[in-house]
Amino acid sequence: MKRKREDIPFFPHHVINQMIVVCIVMLILIAFVTFYPVSIEEKADLFTTPSSIKPVWYFLAIDQILMLIPGESAGVVCLMIFVLLVVMLPFIDRNPERHPLKRSFVIIIGLILVTGFIFLTLKGIYP
Repeated sequence: MKRKREDIPFFPHHVINQMIVVCIVMLILIAFVTFYPVSIEEKADLFTTPSSIKPVWYFLAIDQILMLIPGESAGVVCLMIFVLLVVMLPFIDRNPERHPLKRSFVIIIGLILVTGFIFLTLKGIYP
């Protein structure tokens, strides 16, 4: 004889059980946060940045450019011009020659950009 297995449908039963567990966990979490708050030593000042904060190494050059150029909008405009120059560089040099030694304009511009990036990154690491 085969037994007939009683299946419990997923939607009403399992979902309701999980919602009850989530509500209990949230109530416990809210109780802990309400009755045992985390102590904050000092309030954050939105207008001063601590000097110990530095960006990640690949953003140090951009950070140095923004610190060297006075005015926030002028620094952003200079960064936009820099990115536009890098993007437009293949369209500026239309030399059909493929050998690197015969494309001195692009090689010099590329070396200047890479050297500037390395210099500004090192300046950001070692002030």
